[in-house]
Amino acid sequence: MMDLYSEITNRMISEMEQGIIPWQKPWMAAGKAISHTTGKPYSLLNQMLLGRAGEYLTYKQVQQEGGYVRKGEKAHMVVFWKWIDKEDEETGEVTQIPFLRYYNVFHVDQCEGIKARFAAQLPQSANADATAEAIIADYVRREGVHMEHVEGDRAFYRPSTDSITLPLLAQ
Repeated sequence: MMDLYSEITNRMISEMEQGIIPWQKPWMAAGKAISHTTGKPYSLLNQMLLGRAGEYLTYKQVQQEGGYVRKGEKAHMVVFWKWIDKEDEETGEVTQIPFLRYYNVFHVDQCEGIKARFAAQLPQSANADATAEAIIADYVRREGVHMEHVEGDRAFYRPSTDSITLPLLAQ
């Protein structure tokens, strides 16, 4: 059985030894890691474990919504406390004790056929650089590339869908 305490501690130490500070982001996050099902934010510990904002689903939830997890994508661990009853053998008194559990989730952008439910709206800025916006719009239109701004902390090009993903402009 996996020792969750050691797993979490070792993971954070390993990242810090590589110069990665798991709670620092390269740009300002526009939100928190939240449940795709409920929209509720994960705990601070899970925010750190997940490492970026956005919606997360279990494999089963992805399947129930008719989507699928892209091949090669890795799950992220989240933890929670489950309270269990423990009976004192001498007195018969029952007390509840916390028991750390975990499950694996996938970020919505690791899935196909799943759309974010709680996506923030892009801000409307009167100060946007019109020249830059025109260049980007022209490129996207000319090349047929799909570009989207999503709540999250990554910017990347995905060849399989010929799409560019960027954080929200507010970030």
